[in-house]
Amino acid sequence: MVTSLVCAQDWLEAGPCLVSYSDIFYETSAVSSLMKTSAKIAVTYAVDWLSLWEKRFGNPLDDAETFRVNPDHTIAEIGRKAKLVAEIEGQYMGLIYFHPEGWQEAKKILKQMKPEEYACLQMTALLQKVVEKKSVPVAAIPFKGIWGEVDSEEDLLLYEEKRAQKIKGFQ
Repeated sequence: MVTSLVCAQDWLEAGPCLVSYSDIFYETSAVSSLMKTSAKIAVTYAVDWLSLWEKRFGNPLDDAETFRVNPDHTIAEIGRKAKLVAEIEGQYMGLIYFHPEGWQEAKKILKQMKPEEYACLQMTALLQKVVEKKSVPVAAIPFKGIWGEVDSEEDLLLYEEKRAQKIKGFQ
C-alpha cells in the first residue's frame, strides 16, 4: 500500500487528500468526519468491530491488529500483532486523511528507508512510525456506521447476507 501511495505524492503535496483502501466500503459519514478534522494525519476506526471480526474469522486475533487510542484521541499504537482482544480499542478501517504537512512527515520517514525496505511496508506500519516519531500526532476518529472489508468471497457473502436481513426487516 505504501508504494502505491508514494505514486500519489503530487496530490498529497498539493492539498488535503483522503486515501481509501480499495477493498473496503463505508457510509459517507466516515468521509465527512475525516474532512472536518484539523489534524495533519487522521484515520477512522470502527468502534464496533469485534462482532464482525468474530463472524469473519471465528477468532478475531487471527487477523485483528493492535489499535490503541490516547486520551486526546490520537493513536498510541497501531498495526502490531495483538495477543489479547483488550489490546484492540477499534479496527483501523483503511480510510486516511493526509494534510500536506502530515504527508511531509510521512515522507521524511520513507526517505530514511531504502526503496526495497518500504516496498513491503504496510500502511499501519508507516502510521506506527509516524506515531513513534512524535512530530505529528495521528488523529483517531471513531466511527459507528456501516463499514466492511472484503478480503474473500466469504466476506462478500457475509455482507450480502447482512444486507438481505436488513431489507427483510423493513417488510
